[in-house]
Amino acid sequence: PFDEGGQSLKQKWLLRADGQVIDKNMLEKISLARFPLARTMDNTPAVYYRQTERSEANKFLIYLQGGGYCVPRIPDMDCESRCEKHPYLCTAWEREYFDTTDSSYGDNVFSEDPEVNPAFHNFHK
Repeated sequence: PFDEGGQSLKQKWLLRADGQVIDKNMLEKISLARFPLARTMDNTPAVYYRQTERSEANKFLIYLQGGGYCVPRIPDMDCESRCEKHPYLCTAWEREYFDTTDSSYGDNVFSEDPEVNPAFHNFHK
């Protein structure tokens, strides 16, 4: 497929404000501030990150950092305890971009190598 200018969509790149190339390993922050019920544990507007490069993939990997859950009435697993011990799991990240190659998951769950990541290598992130 091609865009209006005849450029292949696979070759179309986006640029950050600082001019850095955004690619399949770069995720951009999308704020959910316009949805009043989409809040984090500390009541900040929720966000998610999506792959910036266009993809023809029809499967999506949804990764919840830290597991994305709390277990009420179980010591150290309830939301309050979890937020006290790991506050970064209970608020929205402030960074505009997330480079999956810089994370501890860059060489496994975010990898595009089918030998390293047979389950999700061809998923849109």
